[in-house]
Amino acid sequence: MNGDNHRPEPDVLNRAVEALRDAPTPAGPPAERTAATLAAVRDRLAGTVPGGPARELQRRRRIMRYIRYGAVSTAAAVLVGVLVLVAGPGSAVAFDRVRDEVKKADAVTYVDTQVDSNGHATAIKYYNRGKQARMELVKSGNAYVFDYAKRKALSVAPSLRAYELYDIPEEDADAQAVQFVAEVKRLLEGAAVETGTEKVEGVRATAFKIAGGTMYGLVADYRVLVDPKTALPVRISCERKPTGPDDALFVKRTFGQFDWKPTLTDELFSLDPPKGYTEGIPGFVKPVVPAKKK
Repeated sequence: MNGDNHRPEPDVLNRAVEALRDAPTPAGPPAERTAATLAAVRDRLAGTVPGGPARELQRRRRIMRYIRYGAVSTAAAVLVGVLVLVAGPGSAVAFDRVRDEVKKADAVTYVDTQVDSNGHATAIKYYNRGKQARMELVKSGNAYVFDYAKRKALSVAPSLRAYELYDIPEEDADAQAVQFVAEVKRLLEGAAVETGTEKVEGVRATAFKIAGGTMYGLVADYRVLVDPKTALPVRISCERKPTGPDDALFVKRTFGQFDWKPTLTDELFSLDPPKGYTEGIPGFVKPVVPAKKK
């Protein structure tokens, strides 16, 4: 026996499946033929039916009724298809709702994480309420309280048990620390494209891309991840390329851990120094908080 005597034969079942898969699907019988068939079946099932002209008249009426029903169903299906093509998977409607929900926010807490060109990360916890703000450096625990209505600020260094109390310059009256909601509103005015979903902070969020968006004067491509239940952002991020080896600005920035309806106490924004703390932080430099763009 040799290989020629045992050459494998093509699998008949596989060939049949392939032929069936490749065969074009017929469009189906015309509506008139389908309606006529349905009318005939109904006549057969009904048993005794009128004869002569009366039977033919009933038959024609049934055929026309089936044709009308078929036409209406087809038109409805086409209309649904057109609406899906125009509206897409709901991204435009969903993003409009995101804009509306953010506009309602009058207070928010979040964490701003910035990564520089050397890979060093700085995380700052923000508490915003009206013209009041509190910044806490996550790593050191240093805190900064700003009251832009009073134009006063308090800096606290827990590791040194020391504080600094100082004035806020008038030109900084609408600074970054309190304008976050306004910046998000401005960002969301840009055209957004839905890019899928992503699991973040325990939420299956809807992802949007805003090309050429702007926050705090930085133009970049932003990703906005939204909780579909609340229509509020759970994460906003962007990246930029360093301009050179001495570029000390961040190359990645992420806003996350949002609470858009926080319960904030007056104590968080108190300008009273903590008890037992002494005035004067060695080497203290007031935090640079860029003023709002005119």
